[in-house]
Amino acid sequence: MLRTAVISLTAATLVVAGQTLAADPTRDTLFAEAETAKTAAVEAGAETLAPEGFETGTERLDRAADDYERGRSLDRIRSGLVEATSLFRAAETAAGNADNDLSGLIEARQAAVAAQAQTLDSDRWRSAEKGFRQSAIYLERGYRDEGLEVAEAATEDYRNAELTAIKAGLLQDTRV
Repeated sequence: MLRTAVISLTAATLVVAGQTLAADPTRDTLFAEAETAKTAAVEAGAETLAPEGFETGTERLDRAADDYERGRSLDRIRSGLVEATSLFRAAETAAGNADNDLSGLIEARQAAVAAQAQTLDSDRWRSAEKGFRQSAIYLERGYRDEGLEVAEAATEDYRNAELTAIKAGLLQDTRV
């Protein structure tokens, strides 16, 4: 009986605590701009097309959230949020530019995905993914020529992985 009461009380406390955290208008107001900027960056594809800025922005946002939870100064929290917002906006812009510059690479990646190249030619797929990320980083840092050069090699890796996957698929169909 006592154990059941303790479990019920603990569960009720957790529910109330969860509702308190979920309905924190101060936090919602404080973090709104940074979270909106992050959402816009995600919608622009910044996770893959501007990975450094996006990842750094996410780290700053997470640090600000941790600071908030620990009750640290509002100036420190706001500073982190301003930095996160700026990084997300820059990542969104960089992603838009990279989307144009890397359109051929993106198309090659989509074709390789459709052919299941990530499982049927995983070594070449990993090489292409590494090149994709590196080309996006070069573009994000303003090294357009280098980014396009790496993108060309990554596109070739995706095309070769796609071809290998298509051949593997045809062989599997023939054997059945």
